Amino acid sequence: MWGSLLRDGERTWSRLPWRSADDGEGSSSRSQAHRGLVARLRSAVTAAAFWLAIPLPFLYVPVLFSGLDGRSEYLLFGALLLAHVTALSLGHPYGTDGTDRPTGADRPEAAD
Repeated sequence: MWGSLLRDGERTWSRLPWRSADDGEGSSSRSQAHRGLVARLRSAVTAAAFWLAIPLPFLYVPVLFSGLDGRSEYLLFGALLLAHVTALSLGHPYGTDGTDRPTGADRPEAAD
């Protein structure tokens, strides 16, 4: 059963207008471009989340000073807290690959 579905799917895939029978090399370059795009997008989201997590705690201060009197204030505080935790978790791997850190001659020397 699964073999016939796979063969039917392969036939359907090969009939798509952007796909030809000799498109083996083109599809690998498209998949590499896709992987590169996904990697850049993931890096951008990680960086944005990291830098967003830094100023978010400052938004707690006016909310707490105004008081948590009603349900809307509690919801606002909870939303800020959830946004901060999400930004922290998404931004956590930022800079762990070492590409944004100075290395070699670019590294500032320690002043003794």
